[in-house]
Amino acid sequence: MQDTLHLLNETALEQAIRALQEARRIEFYGNGGSVIIAMDAYHKFMRTGISCIAHTDSHFQIMGAGLLTKEAVVIAISHSGSNKGLLEALEVAKTRGARIIAITSYQKSALSQLADITLYTSTRETEFRTEASSSRLAQLSLLDTLYVGLSLQRQEVTLQNLQSIR
Repeated sequence: MQDTLHLLNETALEQAIRALQEARRIEFYGNGGSVIIAMDAYHKFMRTGISCIAHTDSHFQIMGAGLLTKEAVVIAISHSGSNKGLLEALEVAKTRGARIIAITSYQKSALSQLADITLYTSTRETEFRTEASSSRLAQLSLLDTLYVGLSLQRQEVTLQNLQSIR
């Protein structure tokens, strides 16, 4: 987590929060180990009052991307940044004018190159934890940071929504 904190580009983080604040739709894309991260983000961000969904299947991602507009933001979550189905969906989203925020561990990945804004996670493999599982913890933390940042910008609406769903 400390390594991810050191990697965090504050300008990129502010740009991501601003893009989310301006969005009328947010879609979370994750495959494989990133599915649970995308679902967790969806669970949180729906409280902001912005229409959102998590697509965790590449076919649904491509279909959803084909319906996006320039008022949409896709948050693409991929440790490697090289999942072919995810990249294909993002290319469609890009042609539709959607903004893409990437959360990945690799700066030279295809995902990083395709995204408008990239937030990087640092990972370290240990004897008991694979690199990808430590990446998931960092991804969760980054998405929590985005959620809190967006919620602070939309504080009144978010608080009303929280009261409505409790």
